Amino acid sequence: MTEPENQHSLVDEIDARQNAVLLELDRLNNRIETLLEDYLGIEEKSREAA
Repeated sequence: MTEPENQHSLVDEIDARQNAVLLELDRLNNRIETLLEDYLGIEEKSREAA
């Protein structure tokens, strides 16, 4: 491979890895938001019962 081809290949690999990381961050964010909603809902119910 020539130098520009190597650079292009490296950029493609970095881009793919970045996309994978961003996708995983989105998944984790959704899990955190769901857990927070559940927790805050339970906490609110506890306050109402008190």
